[in-house]
Amino acid sequence: MQHQDDLRPDAPSTNLQDGATPTAYDSAVARELLKGLADEELMRIPVLLPGTLTERDQECLDLADPTVPERLVFAGTIVAENALLVPRGQVDDLLWN
Repeated sequence: MQHQDDLRPDAPSTNLQDGATPTAYDSAVARELLKGLADEELMRIPVLLPGTLTERDQECLDLADPTVPERLVFAGTIVAENALLVPRGQVDDLLWN
């Protein structure tokens, strides 16, 4: 489940309607937190929005709480309302660092 109030109103609708994972580009909160990155870079950062059900165990960084280091999020976890998770394994090393 994705929160429509967090998604860019001007984002290409096909990006989310095809079942694709939203990116930092699609999230107003993520865009603000990562405002030093270009749109092309934001589009390469998948984001698990609040209410999203995780499909597999994965290391994630929570953009909403950058004081917490990466953590393991287990399959079947529903992303909390106050979280904005970035799956580590889906971001290339150059952009991650």
